[in-house]
Amino acid sequence: MNLQPVKIGGTGIMGERRKRNSAGAVNYGGFVVKFILVIIAFMAVLIGHLYLRQQSVKSAERTDDIKKQIMEVKAENRNLRNHVAGLTRLEHISRMIAKFKLDLRPAMHGQIINIGVYTPEQAATIPLTPLKVASNGSYGVRGR
Repeated sequence: MNLQPVKIGGTGIMGERRKRNSAGAVNYGGFVVKFILVIIAFMAVLIGHLYLRQQSVKSAERTDDIKKQIMEVKAENRNLRNHVAGLTRLEHISRMIAKFKLDLRPAMHGQIINIGVYTPEQAATIPLTPLKVASNGSYGVRGR
């Protein structure tokens, strides 16, 4: 027959009570530390989410501002093109010539140059002639 004391459910047959030691407190402390770390991790994720959402809203606002600026620049560009078109009309130029009393006359025959674009076959049939230089002898030198 076996006479060794056997523990069943943490108590011995002899009626010994389980001894409490400080190891139980350590297990409880470990649970608290893990719980606090989980809460800290959850709060970090929450704060990170809120921060990224705030940055997203700010960038959307900046994008809207930039789109408004682009629309303003396009409108200004359109207005400037219309203004330039008005200034280059013949009526406006004629008024300015009359206003500033410019003595303009048609170009002389030697001041007009005709430029043509030819295919290689057409260019082979046209003889090359030297350019005519103005007869005043200045050859492009301006007076001092």
